[in-house]
Amino acid sequence: NDLPRAIVEGAAIAFTGLFALIEIRHWATGGNLHAPQVGLVETGLDVAVAFVLSAGAQRVAGKTGSRVFDVAALALGTIGAVGGLLALLVWRNPLFVGIGTTTAGLGALLPGYGAPMAAGAIAARLARLAERPRWYVGLTAVGAYALGLTLVTLVVRSVFQGSRLAFWQGASAAELWALSAAWLVTGLATLAAGLALGSAPLRLLSGLVVAATAIKVFLIDMADAEGIWRAFSFLGLGAALIGIAFVYQRVLFAPKSRREAG
Repeated sequence: NDLPRAIVEGAAIAFTGLFALIEIRHWATGGNLHAPQVGLVETGLDVAVAFVLSAGAQRVAGKTGSRVFDVAALALGTIGAVGGLLALLVWRNPLFVGIGTTTAGLGALLPGYGAPMAAGAIAARLARLAERPRWYVGLTAVGAYALGLTLVTLVVRSVFQGSRLAFWQGASAAELWALSAAWLVTGLATLAAGLALGSAPLRLLSGLVVAATAIKVFLIDMADAEGIWRAFSFLGLGAALIGIAFVYQRVLFAPKSRREAG
């Protein structure tokens, strides 16, 4: 752990990151490294690279005890989480800036949101196993989850709107119902993951998503949806809430003897 070794390790991390970013830039812009715009796909892949490098540095730090890789893992993960939340959820979010998918189907949404979501989830999981600071694990996990929920929202919107994803384009009753259903499924999947992993934060996230869905149904769906779509919204929400209550009663709040027997 002397100074020359630290300098070489820091240079290795920096050059690896620069190489990955330049390769992404070259691919995303068709070889024009001086292109004035940074698109959604490039931004998403840049965030994913930060998470991947964080996970890799964490592994190296665990095996070598290197302080440089240890600090780099925290710094890169924080940059990935904060960068993802600011860039992909605000600055480059098609819902707010009107940027549509650049290719047909999910060609931009999957690399733009799916890649950093998966990389962030892996980085958060490795950080938790390595007993990293709780604030760091929480920040990384929340960033990955927010990207995943945004991806679900944009996928539903792209099915109904094509590349016109900005919220001011409006939404049909069918789209509102589909979005509520997608959020409910996401919340239930999060609850299942929280129960399987024994993770209280995941169960909390599932409760927040379901609560947000319930608020959306009452404030938006009920006002804009009509006829059968309004009925579907209430029936779907009611069934999901009953199912969640049943799971909590049978699994979380059951007597200890019953849980041990199960």
